[in-house]
Amino acid sequence: MGDYSDVSQPERLIFILMLLSENSHPFSIAQIHEKVCAYGANVDERTIRRDIDLLSEIAYITEEESGKTTYYSCGKFNLTGLTFDGRDLVTLSFLESVTGEYCNTQMGRDAKKFIERIAEHTGGLNKAYLKEFANYLSFAKTGGAGKADVNPEFEKIIREAITTRTKVKMTYKAFGAKEPTERIFCPYEFVMQEGNLSVMGYCELRKSIREFRLSRIVSLTALPDTFTPDPEYEMRGERFISLMGKQREDVVLLFSKEIADFIKEYESGRAEKIQVNPDGTLEFKVKAAVTDDLVRWVLSYTGDVKVIAPEELKNKIKEKLDRGLTQSVE
Repeated sequence: MGDYSDVSQPERLIFILMLLSENSHPFSIAQIHEKVCAYGANVDERTIRRDIDLLSEIAYITEEESGKTTYYSCGKFNLTGLTFDGRDLVTLSFLESVTGEYCNTQMGRDAKKFIERIAEHTGGLNKAYLKEFANYLSFAKTGGAGKADVNPEFEKIIREAITTRTKVKMTYKAFGAKEPTERIFCPYEFVMQEGNLSVMGYCELRKSIREFRLSRIVSLTALPDTFTPDPEYEMRGERFISLMGKQREDVVLLFSKEIADFIKEYESGRAEKIQVNPDGTLEFKVKAAVTDDLVRWVLSYTGDVKVIAPEELKNKIKEKLDRGLTQSVE
């Protein structure tokens, strides 16, 4: 899966901070060095000691002597000199409302509690202001009743595996599958889509990049084996729809003139190039993997879109249309 060892200092410091703060037991310099090297950084123990000194300036790093070895852990953070104005209070209220939409995950619940803790320290009048502003702000549902609760223990295991680049063993019940399957998985990143938490990474069973919804995980176990991420992997937020493999095609779509303005305003961020034709139709071009996500997205514009390329996407759309939809494929 490629050779990757280019880890920047900020990334290394964040890794060490997460390692020390998210584990109940302390680590020696040698143990931290071993974990950092497994993460992909090529540094010596002296560098780790300098990293600990730097982190001690911004976090509560504690030292514990055992024999001739010093062990380090990370306590609580302390923000000093933090003041709020009216705009900050509006931002807090906005963030609290946003996180409420993701309370089906532990991260969402923790974020909401954290914002509430901040609000508690702004004073009674300000708390009333926050509550009043929230009455004038609402959000369209993202996922509605389809959002499923996530096992907080599974979420914690995967978060730690992403941080330490270690593999997990999971039993997963895919949508539409009759029986769950066991997989060895290398988790790369979390993805929040329509209120549901998923994880992207390399599946050793399928030998490709896969996306798994956490609510469909039946069992999960952390493994000691480390992995190296594929250097060609692109973060989900930088991709169009979804990438379930490496093979990407030149996707060309033609939208009707009736919906061209809508596509320009709401979907142009997905395209690498859009062009309005003299007849008012809009040509949409992007390089993307032909996935089920892409097929569903194209079908959501049935009646206002034609697939120009590639043939694989044409065939998948035609198959769906032949099973009950009416739009033709050019």
